[in-house]
Amino acid sequence: MSIENDFYDDDVIDYRYYLELVRTTLLKYYKWIMVFCVVCIIASVLYVQSQAPVYVSTVTMHIAPEDMGVFSFEQFYWQDEDKFQDTQIGILQSKKLMRRVVKDLNLHERGKLTPASFDAGLASRLRAWLEGLTEEPVTVIAEEEDQIRSAAGELASLISIAKPPNREYSNLLNITVRMADPEMAAEAANAIAAQYMAMVFENEIDSATKNQQFLTDRLTVLREDLRIAENRLQDYREAEDIVERGSGATEVDEELTALANRYFEARETRLRQESAYRQVENLGRNNRGWDNIPAIANHRALTQLQSELFSLERRKSELSKRYGRRHNTMIALESEIQSAKDALSEQVNDVIAGIKSEFELAEKIESSAEQTLNEARGRRQQLGRKEFQLNDLVQDVETKREVYAIFLERLNQDGASGPVRNDNIWVADPAVVPKVGQRTSLQQAGIVAFILSFGFALGAGLLRELSSNTVSTGEDVERKLGKTLLGYLPLVDGKNTDVEGLTFYEYLENPESRFSEALRTIRTSISLSTLQAEGCTRLLVTSSQSSEGKTSVALGLSAAIGQTSRVLLIDGDLRKPSLERILMQTHHKQSGLSDVVANSVPLNEAIYRHPQAELDVLFSGSRTVRPLELLASKQFQDLMAQLSEKYETIVIDSPPCVSVSDAYIIATLADSMIFVTKSDQVAVPVIRNCLSRFANIDVEIAGVLVNQIDFNAVHYYAKYQDYYDYHGYGDSSSSEPHESKP
Repeated sequence: MSIENDFYDDDVIDYRYYLELVRTTLLKYYKWIMVFCVVCIIASVLYVQSQAPVYVSTVTMHIAPEDMGVFSFEQFYWQDEDKFQDTQIGILQSKKLMRRVVKDLNLHERGKLTPASFDAGLASRLRAWLEGLTEEPVTVIAEEEDQIRSAAGELASLISIAKPPNREYSNLLNITVRMADPEMAAEAANAIAAQYMAMVFENEIDSATKNQQFLTDRLTVLREDLRIAENRLQDYREAEDIVERGSGATEVDEELTALANRYFEARETRLRQESAYRQVENLGRNNRGWDNIPAIANHRALTQLQSELFSLERRKSELSKRYGRRHNTMIALESEIQSAKDALSEQVNDVIAGIKSEFELAEKIESSAEQTLNEARGRRQQLGRKEFQLNDLVQDVETKREVYAIFLERLNQDGASGPVRNDNIWVADPAVVPKVGQRTSLQQAGIVAFILSFGFALGAGLLRELSSNTVSTGEDVERKLGKTLLGYLPLVDGKNTDVEGLTFYEYLENPESRFSEALRTIRTSISLSTLQAEGCTRLLVTSSQSSEGKTSVALGLSAAIGQTSRVLLIDGDLRKPSLERILMQTHHKQSGLSDVVANSVPLNEAIYRHPQAELDVLFSGSRTVRPLELLASKQFQDLMAQLSEKYETIVIDSPPCVSVSDAYIIATLADSMIFVTKSDQVAVPVIRNCLSRFANIDVEIAGVLVNQIDFNAVHYYAKYQDYYDYHGYGDSSSSEPHESKP
């Protein structure tokens, strides 16, 4: 069974717990908190009162980004006004500017500038008294440079720079100086403004000088680069025989256009001749069908021969009507017709041969034109490559010439204008000598000191409470131990309950006291928890360490239970018994547990009946050298069984469970266990370890009882003042508890 605290694994924040923790801390440590706050308030008031008055002088300056001038570099510098303002504030607070102001006003020769340096009042007298304790004052002579550096650092701590109120979007800055000397404060404020403007102007002069030197050096380099580029261009033109840029390319382009036109014409002619040639190739030996080929049929010579042949054929047709076939005229006409046909056939052959010759010639012309065109194209490509390289060289020369001209123009402009003091920085309102000094309000100092000291003291108290590793309240039992709270037992009249017999007699003689009521409440809690149990109830009372009051708790609880049932109290602490010493003022002289277990004394003779309380007690008996073996013996188990038949409740006071293991042996014979812990004494891990060991042997834990709580303490009294009041909650007429008797 785990006894880990659920509180530490819970993700839900219990705000009521922390509020209660704050309240408890305030009530518990209120005296220390009050003393600490009072001391801090007095110290702060004395400190503020001892300070010299502070004189505040302010100079207002207009600081804006510089307008565009001759150069355009500034457009890259001040694009963001917020960054510009932050930069200027940094310059105003720089060590360099502070050193210039210190040298200008000789502040390093005037002594300390800080007003809060114990220069007046009680602090001044205290410092003088402390200096008088030294046997011989030692004067340390510092170097002038060290003095200037020290004064500059001190001056930087006395100035503040901010925008004027309600002028957040303006270019104005307030430079405020706080010093003990009013005239020095005004002088320092005005000197800061003057030295800042002088430093800015000097930087402008230095920048202009550096720019001129840079431009001069750069022009020399650019002039040499331009000369080299021009020489390279001229050498290339001479090597490639280029007279004018682009002239050769124009001539070649015109030639290329003419050659392309000639090639296209030759190609068209060749295609036309090729078409006619392909038609002629399809003719047979007798050239039949030649008249269907336009290239042959449309030939002029053939057309004329065909016309003559047609005329002869028509004449033959006319004469055939008049003459017979064998007539001389007809025979002569037939001879002419045959001659015409032979001439036509011969002419057709000549035309066909001419077509073939023309086709072959067209092919040669096309091939020659194509070759000439390709050669022209090659020359144009070579000329283009030269032109590209020439263009690169020309462009390089032109670029270098332009850059050289820009730098030359800029150098001339800069030399003509010189450094001009811009009007973007000027003093809008100079500082004046303040008439009245300022001093921190004593009321404000006291309030601030109270708030800070109270917060610190409360935080220290909370830290102490949170880091506490003990059990002091019922909430600690549930949160730190994860166990049920059985109840509280208060201190009796502020005394320690370990005083022998004090709490027992307090219960017997003062039944209306807070302690007695607390015992009865615990008795009721135990009765309710064992309500379902049958037979005798055996309760083990133990603690982690000695001096936690477990014996007093066992004795008082037995007396309270004895008023409602028959009860037996057994002193199970055989090593260091206490009941005999408390009740009989003797030590190992009464018969008891060890004697009964050893069968040396009858049980009836060993039991002691208290004359005042309804209580039977079985003391530890004679001293034994082996208490652990006795408690683990079969005889002890039989004795417990025998006593369980005789009594309704048996309360066993066992030894502490950290130093020895007796309590764990006895716990195996108990029905439940009551764990007693003294308030704010035992570490939580120790208690957890004990409870864990009891849980491992399956012992039922009735609860944890927090003992010796000082209810009269403020932080407890406010919470538990009526919790155990016999007369009722909040009854102002209730009587106070009686004085306890020893």
